[in-house]
Amino acid sequence: MSLPFLLLIALGDLLWPQEYRVEPLLFVLFFGGAALLGGFLARGGWGVDFVKGLQSSIVVLSFFYGLIAILNYGYGIADQRYSVDEYVVWGFLNIRYWSHMASWFLPIIALTSIANPFPRFRLMSGFSFVAGAVWWWILFSTAGRGSTLGLLLSALLMLVIFRREALPLLKAMTAHIASGFCLWIVLTVLLPLILGGGVELRHVDADSSGRAPLWSEALAMSLVNFPLGMGPQSWLTHDILTTEYKYAIPLAHPHNMYLFWAAEYGWLSVLALALMVGGGVKRLICSVGDRSEGCENYSRVVAVTASLAAAFIHAGVSAVFMAPASMLAGFFVISGGWALGFCKEKTPGMGWPSSNGMLLRSLSGLVLGVLLVAGVQWLGEVQRYYQDNMIDRETYRGVGAPYAPRFWSHGDFPRQ
Repeated sequence: MSLPFLLLIALGDLLWPQEYRVEPLLFVLFFGGAALLGGFLARGGWGVDFVKGLQSSIVVLSFFYGLIAILNYGYGIADQRYSVDEYVVWGFLNIRYWSHMASWFLPIIALTSIANPFPRFRLMSGFSFVAGAVWWWILFSTAGRGSTLGLLLSALLMLVIFRREALPLLKAMTAHIASGFCLWIVLTVLLPLILGGGVELRHVDADSSGRAPLWSEALAMSLVNFPLGMGPQSWLTHDILTTEYKYAIPLAHPHNMYLFWAAEYGWLSVLALALMVGGGVKRLICSVGDRSEGCENYSRVVAVTASLAAAFIHAGVSAVFMAPASMLAGFFVISGGWALGFCKEKTPGMGWPSSNGMLLRSLSGLVLGVLLVAGVQWLGEVQRYYQDNMIDRETYRGVGAPYAPRFWSHGDFPRQ
């Protein structure tokens, strides 16, 4: 199911004229690599162990990040600077980058509170609770609507799909949300008042925050060369099609990954991607009924599915699959979900069926060779793209906005 999507993007040179091949190969290697890693883990029966390691990594990193965030917030309060988002999201360029990570991480953080990957190390559950509370405090303080919407809809979806199996995870997430809300009351509201400063709360707008014109433009683009799209980076170089976008703030992407892919790569690639992801998620969901290892692994399947659902929902209003930090995190979460969903097909020590073993080995070798060649080409394109990016930074310096190629920092324009 992944082949049509990967081929449509990989053949971009033939379908569309393009200056750079960075993004087509980026998306091919991202989704293809996650599927291959997940399949490798599934074949060896290492899916559960991989997710346990992923849990530990996410919880420990999130715990220390939370401590640093509180420390930096304390420095801001000491300087009588009460704008939370300027201090809390240390380590990320802006709130959007951090909120992408929250969509991937918060269900996994909650999972560790009920399914400790290292039962003898009881502090891991404490790390999970502290990390979950602090991250939800940051989410409340920065008013990350996309991440909050993705997480809440994901929780509701888990309840519909898994029913009773989802309750332990949802209870853990509820405890983290309540603790985060208490931290928000104390640190973001009461503490500035006690210290004599003003309370600077971010407002939650009910509108699209200027995204509606971007979505209209992306939809119009997707219909120009239907169903193949207008080509890589055409969002940045095409002639404007809608009146609303002429007067909108130009951004490097339409803040909707699906409309973005449809506009540049066509609806066929979106359909192929939906089949690929849908097939993997279906297997992941069905794996709950096939397992007999115990409730902890039920919870792991539910949590990984919730993480995937939150991120893919969030991608409907933000560039979740374009920001580097989010893609690094998502690559391993998607691989873990793929491994859990398909691990029942192979057991450790099993080889390929003798009847078609040679064909499967040949195809696997061919795919690996193609990925290696594409990877080398992609690295060369990244280096060329980066060099041009540095020239553009000098060109656009002082214009009044951080213009830079979108692959690097959500910039507005590519190299012209």
